[in-house]
Amino acid sequence: MSEATAAGRGLRVHAGAIAVALAVALAETWPLATRLDSAFPSQRAADAAAPSPGPDQLLIAWIHASNARRLGENPLHVFETNNMHPFWHTLAYSENLLGLTLPVWPVHAAWKNPVLTSNLALLVALAVSAYGVQLLVIELTGSRAAAAVAAVLAIYAPGVWGRIDQMHVTTGVAAALAFVALHRLIRTRRLRHVVALGMLLAWQAWASLHWGLFLALGMVAGVLVLLAADRDARRALPALALAAALAAALTVPLALPYLAVAREMDLTERGMVAFLSPAAILPPLWRAGAYLVERAASGERLVSGTTLALWLPIAAGLLATAVAWRPRRVPAAALAAIAAGIAVNYWYACGPRLGAPPLQRLLADVPGMTLVRVPARAIVYCQLMLAVLAGCGTAAVLRRLRPRAARVAVVVGLVALAVVEAGWRGGALAPAPGHGVPVPPALARLPADCAVAEIPTDFAVQAKALYRSIGHGRPLVNGRSGFYPVSPFVETRHLNAFPSDDAQAYLRAAGACAVIVRLDAPASRRILAASQARGLRPRNLTAAYDAMLIVLPPAPPEPSQAPRLAREGWRIVEPATDTAPLVDGSLDTLRIFRVRGADGPERLAIDLGRVQSVSGVDVSLGTHFRRYLWTYRVEGSVDGAVWTTLAESANAIPPFASYRADPTRIVQRIRFPPARARFVRLGPYRSPPRDPYSLAPDAGFFTWGVAEIDVAGAPARRSS
Repeated sequence: MSEATAAGRGLRVHAGAIAVALAVALAETWPLATRLDSAFPSQRAADAAAPSPGPDQLLIAWIHASNARRLGENPLHVFETNNMHPFWHTLAYSENLLGLTLPVWPVHAAWKNPVLTSNLALLVALAVSAYGVQLLVIELTGSRAAAAVAAVLAIYAPGVWGRIDQMHVTTGVAAALAFVALHRLIRTRRLRHVVALGMLLAWQAWASLHWGLFLALGMVAGVLVLLAADRDARRALPALALAAALAAALTVPLALPYLAVAREMDLTERGMVAFLSPAAILPPLWRAGAYLVERAASGERLVSGTTLALWLPIAAGLLATAVAWRPRRVPAAALAAIAAGIAVNYWYACGPRLGAPPLQRLLADVPGMTLVRVPARAIVYCQLMLAVLAGCGTAAVLRRLRPRAARVAVVVGLVALAVVEAGWRGGALAPAPGHGVPVPPALARLPADCAVAEIPTDFAVQAKALYRSIGHGRPLVNGRSGFYPVSPFVETRHLNAFPSDDAQAYLRAAGACAVIVRLDAPASRRILAASQARGLRPRNLTAAYDAMLIVLPPAPPEPSQAPRLAREGWRIVEPATDTAPLVDGSLDTLRIFRVRGADGPERLAIDLGRVQSVSGVDVSLGTHFRRYLWTYRVEGSVDGAVWTTLAESANAIPPFASYRADPTRIVQRIRFPPARARFVRLGPYRSPPRDPYSLAPDAGFFTWGVAEIDVAGAPARRSS
């Protein structure tokens, strides 16, 4: 075959794969293509009432819009966003999706439409995934028909539709392509394949941290199998190491802000972690006939489960191979490598439910891994790569069928089965909120550095508020993300109490100067009436905003500064051990206290050496913002036996002000009327609720910390 003929054939292969990939992506999201600029795909039934976009879809649209804006204005600070004010690196509180923003960046630059940008990014991700699956199947089997079947099984699938609102979970854009590069690198050991593999691995991490992890697990497992089974793989080991080094180097800039967040926010407590049921990967074999009849009659899109259509060609391929073995046609080592990656990700997804030592626990100490809260999502990698194996199984069957009509019937039958089982009806569309609303003059006149909050707030409002901030661009206190530096229960309880003194103090501490009161909630009337009763004047925003603006009044004068008491002669009474970090003068040593235990919360008690006038305590935290006391009770005693409550709060204001002043010297200051005491004791107000879904503000409050402790004496008298 001449070079020109080979090149022409290669172009036809790629053109055909691209055409199939686009068709599959459009079919999976249909009828999204008819309203790319004004609606999001919805998992609700096609004939259901018009749904609202999911919070994650609004968050993802904001991420793409923020990425595009920052890349155009200040790309080196793309992780500094208007979300979650006043914190740093807030893009690293969730998926960054930069690898998916870049391909659609020109579209956003031209139209400034976050809905269009987000939907195009989704279609690109799905199409590239389908394209990669096809190339991998063609690489392993040479069958373009089998590759098309694999693309349908990979993308037109319940596993994708069930997560269509979570772009970071839905698609692994570079997963299959990386295995193509790996296969070619081992065969040729050419530098271009080394570069391709390294860049694809890095691109997957930049597109989705979740998929970056899943692909890393699958690639490591696959390479180990290849090194054990394939002589060419062992010869290519230096090239493999070079590709891994390139991928690591390209991923370092991405990892740095996430590592900074993990360090600053003490991300060592994982909280709730979701694992997969081991049976979730099995199709409904026990009632296959009735199940398929039901699916054909219904047509509604499945949102979960592994389909018969995925496993049938795998089983058929194994049977065909066993009946007519052709060693040269079966890339056994490559298929074993893919299967090993599936097994490792399945192990990771199931965690302790698999009955084996959970891989998730082994990886928990890796810096930044605490951001992966749902190992169960690794099932999406398993399903994508199972589709590759299904394509290889289809190819094995097609090779053993002589009549062309029989091969066509197999391909059409498998595609039809996949479509019928996944659901042949189109999905619903959720109209997007307005994104091109002009900024109202009252909002535009606020100081440039003024942050705002939208109230009344809840988990849904947070996403809407963040999406609306695409238009006004102001720092937002109550945004939405995958990680919250302040518990949403703490924040919601404060903000929904507006205009109370505590709510205003919370907002001022966070750097806010105004609130946007949404008019579409029952609580809005109470907030507006209470604000007017306190002399606050709500200002009308435009009708399109459907909200009122309330500017916070000036802060009351600060009380007189109270001097810190000298610490000579102090003695730590409680706890009895490990008290040196509390008074060693260093903010780098932190003593951690337990909030819940058999004897109640751990507390800190200090003997000041003599009875003195006290008016507050300063709990220095260094850089450890999240170790502040979410609830507190401060008590005083003159004899260490009878205690009097000096101050308490069931929902303390976080130490925003000191964080804004210097995030390396955070201090939680608690003040109260002067009292005489020799002993001062402080700790949590109570043990928080055990139910992780409780709406109590201290739900999730597990530990608190002290780097240094100081006690304030009597405040200085103001001169007349």
